[in-house]
Amino acid sequence: MKLMLFVFILFSSPAFSEVYKCDVGNKKVYQQIPCEGKGGQFDLGTDISIEKQQESVAELKQEMQKYNHKKQLKKKLWDKERLIRAEENKASAAHRNANANRAQAHEQARQTDALKARNRIEANKLLIQR
Repeated sequence: MKLMLFVFILFSSPAFSEVYKCDVGNKKVYQQIPCEGKGGQFDLGTDISIEKQQESVAELKQEMQKYNHKKQLKKKLWDKERLIRAEENKASAAHRNANANRAQAHEQARQTDALKARNRIEANKLLIQR
């Protein structure tokens, strides 16, 4: 009920009727007739002039342009940051790959040395057995 009355007040023109804000119990009531108890005439205000509306629209457009510009700058910065991180990840992967290749080469060299040592021992055993 209050909502319907409030909507009615919003869409009614102050030129056609007067609105009163009254205290009934602990509630605020809006009505077209003067209050019996506490309350008084409620000023609905005046419409905003065309010039002020146009100024507000222009101001809003400027603010939106600034906001969009900042948003674009943030996106560019984020894109640059993402590219830098991708390059760092690439470099890190290459470093890990190089370390793995070194470790593999070291292991192959150790196995080669172990096989050479084993072959020498086997060769010495064959010489001793003859």
